[in-house]
Amino acid sequence: YEPNIRIVNENDKEVEYKVNDNKVVISTNFKEISTLEEAKGYLIEDFDILGLAKSWSLFLTDDLVGSYHGLHKLTPYLIKDSYMYDMAYNWSHGEDITFVSNHRLKNPVFTNEEVKNFVIYNDNAFSCEVYLEKNMIVSGKDKVDVMHDRLYFIYYENGYKLVDMKSIEE
Repeated sequence: YEPNIRIVNENDKEVEYKVNDNKVVISTNFKEISTLEEAKGYLIEDFDILGLAKSWSLFLTDDLVGSYHGLHKLTPYLIKDSYMYDMAYNWSHGEDITFVSNHRLKNPVFTNEEVKNFVIYNDNAFSCEVYLEKNMIVSGKDKVDVMHDRLYFIYYENGYKLVDMKSIEE
């Protein structure tokens, strides 16, 4: 059985595709941009991508302050009841966060910070690569916790919201 597949873009125009090894492959003409400065020209509004990434990193090691381990610092960038929101909510309300290794943050906390390799999907969606190193002391030894992820954003309810993250392996 061969399904009848119809794919349309945001303007309800049909998008061409090919099927390779039972996978639908869409050739795209997305804008690929190397730098944050250049990408700002394509974004609806400027916002602190690196600041959000740092907050997410601190949240995962229970280093944000406030109720529910600082969840309120992330919720402005999440869509209520979405996958990312539910993941953050469950982490902040569950007991797993209490098993984070005892550690201290070094000064500076973050080094080797970079936001690059943007893909502009349309006027309301983009992704970018974020790299940063969080410097800690765990069990008396220096530890570097690396965040190297592709973050996916959409413009929703008057601001960019984080809708997915994918780890980038070297």
